[in-house]
Amino acid sequence: MDVAIPEGVTKVKVSIKKDWNVAYIDDVVFYSMASGVKNPSIKNLKVNSNASGLIINSSSVLDVVRVFDISGKIIKSIQCDGLQQIEIPLNNVTSGLFLIEVADVHGNIDRVKQLVK
Repeated sequence: MDVAIPEGVTKVKVSIKKDWNVAYIDDVVFYSMASGVKNPSIKNLKVNSNASGLIINSSSVLDVVRVFDISGKIIKSIQCDGLQQIEIPLNNVTSGLFLIEVADVHGNIDRVKQLVK
């Protein structure tokens, strides 16, 4: 017996039961785990830091930029209003490693780790 496993499935559970000397497959369960969701990348995305904050450039039209600290707390959330370049001031933020999430108007999302001094 051949069973086709759908793409993205990482675990399959098959139950075999026996009644009255006949074995049969009863439950076939497919599990899909979103362990590596793939979103298309934003074209030519560049994230740089300077003394006053972050500069984000892209050839795509940007929608929103979010800056998270290492614990996952949102530090800044900026609506980009259709810009391709945006500067995010981080003057009052202590230095450290941050996760920058950038979304464009087409729903593409990129996440970048950035060290801010």
